[in-house]
Amino acid sequence: MKEKFVKRLGLNKFFNEGSYQNLIGLYDTSIATMNVGDEIINDSIYNELSDLFSTKQFVRVPTHDGVSGVGIYRMNLAEKRFLCGSNIMTGKFFTSAQWNVGPIDLLRMKDMITVGVGWVDYQGSISKYTELAYKHILSSEYIHSVRDDYTKKKFVEMGVSNVVNTSCATMWKLTEEHCSRIPKKKANAVVFTITDYRRAKEEDEYLINTLCKNYKNVYFWVQGSMDFEYFRSLNISHDSIKVIPPQLSKYDSLLKQRDVDFVGTRLHAGIRSLQFMNRTIIIGVDNRAKEKSRDFNIKVIDRSDLKNSLEDVINSSWATDIVIPIENIKIWKEQF
Repeated sequence: MKEKFVKRLGLNKFFNEGSYQNLIGLYDTSIATMNVGDEIINDSIYNELSDLFSTKQFVRVPTHDGVSGVGIYRMNLAEKRFLCGSNIMTGKFFTSAQWNVGPIDLLRMKDMITVGVGWVDYQGSISKYTELAYKHILSSEYIHSVRDDYTKKKFVEMGVSNVVNTSCATMWKLTEEHCSRIPKKKANAVVFTITDYRRAKEEDEYLINTLCKNYKNVYFWVQGSMDFEYFRSLNISHDSIKVIPPQLSKYDSLLKQRDVDFVGTRLHAGIRSLQFMNRTIIIGVDNRAKEKSRDFNIKVIDRSDLKNSLEDVINSSWATDIVIPIENIKIWKEQF
């Protein structure tokens, strides 16, 4: 049925070239992004996939900017295609800004495999168009990887049952041995993040003022495009805070110093901190942090509870005890 429909629309030319066995396609959520967190996600995914397909060439096309005919054609030539992480999944496929792809684009695209994708937010019912779109584009042959149980339930709700919760690929190396090397006590310095599209001025001001009170050196990493403007609007002591530019290499340079905690609302900035073995507290502002705390035991304080618990957590000693789904990650990797 799908083949007949594609042929009727004159799109069959996109499907008749076979595949290049040495080519792996990546639908990359970090291209044309306004959020450096997408770079953190895709950096980890690329590292994992380059280990799995160590002799292959990789071709990348954007999700934020849409895919041209050339991009679709080349992706269709790839032996396998991967949809790379982030909160790209949604119950309203064609009206969401999560993935810039239209109905005709979708019909031209061969199926793909997800890597640690997540649902955009807590949502209600999934539209019928969305269900049809995902069933068309998601591989029925391979097992899909999602980042939390909420997203897995949404896949199953759509009728996509070939799915496992692997956590986000950014977490796959946060093993027990890795986490045992993360300090238990407060560092001398702290780096924080805030989120321009999840504003709560009173709570964010309390967060920053508490960090300034409890740490010798305080850094602010600008992860998102409007975070700095939001930072400047807050009633805090701006001059006492050192700003790290919105570049991943600059943030990594700070984290490599090791004597720095992370406390902030940006989830993947926190996970990047964990990758560098720094003590990390995520301030939960959306479904992603809450689900990761529930599924994997990441240290999360809900922003509504800051005044009750933040200072105590900062100044107490505790172990980072993240539990990653090792067996599910193994199942997903070994299918290749």
